[in-house]
Amino acid sequence: MLIAALFLGYLTALVFVWNQAWRLWRLTFLQKGGKRQMLWGMALRMVLLFLVLLVAATISADVFHVVAIGFLICYGLSLFLMIHMNLGKK
Repeated sequence: MLIAALFLGYLTALVFVWNQAWRLWRLTFLQKGGKRQMLWGMALRMVLLFLVLLVAATISADVFHVVAIGFLICYGLSLFLMIHMNLGKK
């Protein structure tokens, strides 16, 4: 059961990263409205994270901790990879 919770944390982080990258890619083609796009995306990501962690917390404390750890590991690695790839473009 905890392995499924870990994968749920990974999946949530991947949705975060995909949504953030997609919105940044869209901003490169928009002339205006970029601030609204980014704020809307951030609000959606925060609601998603809140719902996933709320469901995990209602199941048990262990499930909550594993989901949170899975999210932080996957999100941290994804951000590190994006930063590393952007610094390597110079």
